[in-house]
Amino acid sequence: MINRAVFLDLDGVLIKASCGKYNNKLSDVELIQSAIDAVALINDLGYKTFIITNQSGIAKGLKTIADHNEIINYVMHEVKKSGGLITHVYCCPHAPGDKNCDCRKPLPGNILKCAKEYDIDLSTSLFVGDMESDIGAAHNAGIRSVMVLSGLTLKTTVIKDMKFIPDFVFDDLMNLAEYLKETKMKSLVR
Repeated sequence: MINRAVFLDLDGVLIKASCGKYNNKLSDVELIQSAIDAVALINDLGYKTFIITNQSGIAKGLKTIADHNEIINYVMHEVKKSGGLITHVYCCPHAPGDKNCDCRKPLPGNILKCAKEYDIDLSTSLFVGDMESDIGAAHNAGIRSVMVLSGLTLKTTVIKDMKFIPDFVFDDLMNLAEYLKETKMKSLVR
């Protein structure tokens, strides 16, 4: 069975992000509640949801894998409480420039791995992120990209100046979910 997916970045999409501050411990995490709630709507529309995240803080020694897993478990629990399901989480723990890494966004390694493991039809799938690296990963995997403005983009980047331009821009994940529901997803897939 072929599935369609919405791939989600973590920081700036599901949890709040701020320049210069990392979500290294659970106590650092503040959910974007509307995004947590949006996952259930996206699931109801027939999409599996996955988290694809860069977490170079692990390689830099700023947090441990246990710290990261605690954050992920909390996010997944909150999504489940809201009626949604994150099917799987793919994390790149590598530092920028790691020559042995094929998964640090904008590289598409984790998207392609997920597509293979879960029979995902990339032509009917979307990647949602708040950074140029997210949009680049979508571009490099050959899928549609959605930039949400709930993260760092407006603080750090002008979209028209980016190397990778998103296919769509929404204020947040809930706005995307509502748009998908209203249009029956016809305008966002190839």
